[in-house]
Amino acid sequence: MENTQKPSNMLIHLYLALAFLGFCVAVYMSYSKIAGVPVVCSLSSCETVNNSPYAYIAGIPIAFYGLTFYALAINAALRKSIRWMFLTACVGVLFTGYFTFIEAFVIKAWCQWCLISAWLSLCLFIISFKLKFRSSFQS
Repeated sequence: MENTQKPSNMLIHLYLALAFLGFCVAVYMSYSKIAGVPVVCSLSSCETVNNSPYAYIAGIPIAFYGLTFYALAINAALRKSIRWMFLTACVGVLFTGYFTFIEAFVIKAWCQWCLISAWLSLCLFIISFKLKFRSSFQS
């Protein structure tokens, strides 16, 4: 049986699946903040990162912003709006880059959930970039 789905539809579905995974990570991190319980972490420094002053913007935990980001990414993918998928991913990857820099050079500690979210954000950016500029990639 031949796969007749257009590549762009497959990429949109992949974007949606990754955004959903990111949303799940953000839900878990948000729950941890609300319930006041430490996150399960194979790295020893998740709590160092999550309890640092950099874990909040305007008194709101970063995880809550992550919920918003991934919800917007899911919404854009469900609407198949390449433009909004790309814009959302651009904002996400910029914030992720900043927070990863903070982890590495300011806090000097790593949170595995933050790193998973960072990779997911980067993947969303790459997929949306390919979708947005797909004519440049066609031979």
